[in-house]
Amino acid sequence: AFLSMCRLHHATFMHGSFSQPWWSCLAVTGVFLGCVMSVKFVGLFMVAVVGFYTVHSLWNLVATVHWMDFLYHLLARTACLILIPVAVYIGFFAVHDALLYKAFNEMGGEEAALSPEYQMNLEGNILNQANYSLDVVYSSLISIRNARLAGPYLHSHNHTYPEKLVPGDKQQVTGYRAKDHNNLFRVLFPSDDPDVEGQVYSGALESLTNGDYIRLHHVITNTSLAVDEQKALFASKHKLVYADPYVYKQPSDT
Repeated sequence: AFLSMCRLHHATFMHGSFSQPWWSCLAVTGVFLGCVMSVKFVGLFMVAVVGFYTVHSLWNLVATVHWMDFLYHLLARTACLILIPVAVYIGFFAVHDALLYKAFNEMGGEEAALSPEYQMNLEGNILNQANYSLDVVYSSLISIRNARLAGPYLHSHNHTYPEKLVPGDKQQVTGYRAKDHNNLFRVLFPSDDPDVEGQVYSGALESLTNGDYIRLHHVITNTSLAVDEQKALFASKHKLVYADPYVYKQPSDT
């Protein structure tokens, strides 16, 4: 894009505006701008460079050409340096969208950065054709994800924290960016709820509401999330979160 801009500057002085070389260089500059934006948004820096050059050249024309000629210059640059890059960018986006129709593997993290809505349309993805309800009820099987873009899922596995740092063989709770069966938690009532029999909610379906006290039961390891008074290992402002199979006896844990 920078080279084509330099060629445009050269064609302006050697052949004049609206000549065939001038039009070719202007159009090619627009195509390359669309390409650099399609590869990565850092290409916007190149757009800024070409934009400053264009504004500078138009400013120099204001006092030297008739207003009608200036309008032609403005329209030519608008068509080649705005419309063409946008068309190229949309074209590449359409090609990518047409090619990205199938998941690499069912549980892999390759599509983790994509929105759940997009993953639902990927063939072979675990979310493909999933029907999501807006309400979460007690006994629902859920995964919890950080709200930021490509944020990690709440995750636990059958590994414990280092004994020297966290005594008591407490099971690790962490964040994991890939979709995994260890990201699945079941929403349960507190153990003192009358509809809970054997730690399984047996009453009619009831939606969660703001302020409810719940338990998050990690299905794979048959544990429940709990909070320790000890500070977290990597964030001293927060308390340690762990998974323990015995916290079912402690109604105060949420």
